[in-house]
Amino acid sequence: MRIEQIRETHKEVVGNIEESVRRKFIRDLKLKNGDAIPKGTSVEVKFLGKKNSAGETACYLHPDYTGKSGRNYITKPIKFPFIILHKTISGFGKPPSMGRVEKMIDSGVATTPTGKRVEPDGFGPDGSPSWLLVLGIS
Repeated sequence: MRIEQIRETHKEVVGNIEESVRRKFIRDLKLKNGDAIPKGTSVEVKFLGKKNSAGETACYLHPDYTGKSGRNYITKPIKFPFIILHKTISGFGKPPSMGRVEKMIDSGVATTPTGKRVEPDGFGPDGSPSWLLVLGIS
C-alpha cells in the first residue's frame, strides 16, 4: 500500500470516529443543579465500558456548554445512562426488541447503539459497546 493511500485511509477512519462521537442534543437537558443544556448544543460522548449500580452501561457527556452554576461541562462531564441516550443525543438508536436480542445472541453478530456491527462482547470503531453489553447480557 502506498503512503498516500495509508494517509487517505487514516483520514477517513479518524473522520468517521470523530463524527460518531460528536453529536448534538435533540432536546433540552435539565440537570439537578439547575443548569439546562439547550437543544442543539454540541456534545462529545465517551463510552466507559463499565456498568453503573443498576447494571447498565453508562457514558460521559462532554457538552460544549458552561452552566449558570459556572460549571464547564467539557472539563467536568455528565455521567449519563446509555439506555436512554437515544432520547437526548442525535445519532443513537433505540434499544433492540427481545426478538432482536435473541437474534444477536444466536448469530454471534451484534450491533452498537451507533449502528456498527460487532461481536456480542465487542465495541465499535467509535468505542460504543454492543447492545448486549449495554443491556448487561454479554
